[in-house]
Amino acid sequence: MPYFTKKGKGKDKGKTCVYKKEDRTKVGCTAGPVEKYLTALRMAESEDLEWMMGSPKIRLGEIKREIYDYVSPGDTVYVTGRLFL
Repeated sequence: MPYFTKKGKGKDKGKTCVYKKEDRTKVGCTAGPVEKYLTALRMAESEDLEWMMGSPKIRLGEIKREIYDYVSPGDTVYVTGRLFL
């Protein structure tokens, strides 16, 4: 779902607020980095969670490329699980 951001007013002054584009309803506001907030929203609405289920059949380099779709630059990412060589 597409979102847009605006500076907060009133009780949300000093924060960045996120709104849905389709009906302009406010989703929430954050005083932190808005990119992280948007990433969390996109991950929460994603119904395609198969990439997290079961044993992955991909290589580490492929994980690194795919992870860029879910995190913002500068985030710390921990990958856990068994590594079969």
